[in-house]
Amino acid sequence: MDAPTDKLKTVGRRLPRVDAAERVTGRAVYPADFSLPGMLHGRIKRSPHPHARILRINLDKALALKGVRAAVTAADFVDLPVDAFAQVGEGGADVWYISRMNMARDKVFWIGHPVAAIAAVDPHVA
Repeated sequence: MDAPTDKLKTVGRRLPRVDAAERVTGRAVYPADFSLPGMLHGRIKRSPHPHARILRINLDKALALKGVRAAVTAADFVDLPVDAFAQVGEGGADVWYISRMNMARDKVFWIGHPVAAIAAVDPHVA
């Protein structure tokens, strides 16, 4: 059986950066650089207010832009009952709470709370 120290040979030692040259020259490819033909880019519109009621969300201007394929708000998803619960692993999840935190429905609870999402052919259009 291996001693515990045999598995920790690299702790506290400098390791060679095998991708350093690609990173400093700009040739490295990151997940954000990855693109496929027909791929859509998404953006989320977030609330600028810390606590506010949502009276209406008008997506007409966004949907009128050339290249926008979809726009959604919480109204596009099922309004779950307050006691909605899902069995996840050994515990569970309050899916009503999760749905309210993922996309604001009637009110926003913090600055940055998502209120709408856009999918477009170009990240700048989105």
